[in-house]
Amino acid sequence: MKRHFYLFMIALLLILLGCGQSTNVSVPVKGGEPLTFNVDASKIDHELEIKVTVTNETNEEVTLDFMSGQKYELVLTNESGEELYRFSREHMFTMALVHETLAPGESKVYEETINLEQMEAGPYTLHASLLVAAINGEEVAADTYTKSVEVK
Repeated sequence: MKRHFYLFMIALLLILLGCGQSTNVSVPVKGGEPLTFNVDASKIDHELEIKVTVTNETNEEVTLDFMSGQKYELVLTNESGEELYRFSREHMFTMALVHETLAPGESKVYEETINLEQMEAGPYTLHASLLVAAINGEEVAADTYTKSVEVK
């Protein structure tokens, strides 16, 4: 019965994700309570300041497993969908399994700045993905924690 509930909640979440413009994504984990993924992007002068936040809103520790040192991906596109920037092209990452534990209520914040000076004028779309492979040892689909934010 619990399995059907989780499948129903995931299906409902996928339907709701296609309907909104929110920058928050909540996905059920053990106990049915959410792990929240927030993406905030602010254009200030010629820079795009980005904050990606993952919050454990359960009453238990949550372990996030990553396949490498890269924990998230950021892709900036223009109105035509052309890729202007990809975070992973600008950085190098350790090729080792990485585990992060979040205590109940704890948030992990990742901050990045993209220099827009050499890019064509916006508007832009920022596509952010948390590259978590498993939560508490249970596999997570690659696109589970993905969000797009319009930047004007």
